Amino acid sequence: DGESPFVSLKDGEKKRIRVLQEFDDDSALYDERRGTILVIDEHNSPKNFKLSARCSVETEGRCWACEQQNAPEIGKKWKPKMRFYANVLVRGADGAPDKVKILKQGFSDNHIGNNLIEIAEELEQLGAQDLSFSRKGAGMNDTSYSVVPVAPKKLTKEEEALDLIDPLKFVKQIPYDQQAAFYSGEEAEGGDAAA
Repeated sequence: DGESPFVSLKDGEKKRIRVLQEFDDDSALYDERRGTILVIDEHNSPKNFKLSARCSVETEGRCWACEQQNAPEIGKKWKPKMRFYANVLVRGADGAPDKVKILKQGFSDNHIGNNLIEIAEELEQLGAQDLSFSRKGAGMNDTSYSVVPVAPKKLTKEEEALDLIDPLKFVKQIPYDQQAAFYSGEEAEGGDAAA
């Protein structure tokens, strides 16, 4: 429909979401049809943060971006970051319909990954209640996100039957021999998926 499949927030904005997947299949609310939250290591080009792709060490045994970590001065900027992709139900405000979207976040202090893990461990499930998801800051270095659980509420049968989005469609997986060109911006349209 031309709308982004990802949840996005502006500075000061808040949305109510319901996570539709769990971190692991031992969770009390794990649903085999929905699967688990996708957690991966991703690299970003230090020249352009929008050029990101999945680390290929696990799939190919080597990764061009990992090899760049030995470069003087800029090497640490090539370190992969662990991120998660979760299907969430974004509650429509003011009578708007609810929509399934992908929540992409990390596990740093500015992101909500660790908070979601704490909620999942404490409640032995993640999707038993809506969460209030908010953003503070407008720039790359001053933005932080927070999440606060809302009172538990069971999903309706219609909500349980919603089709999910395959997050792998949005994870770039660039073959090793194309990674140097991709991260330099010479080949921005490579790989198996587009973000």
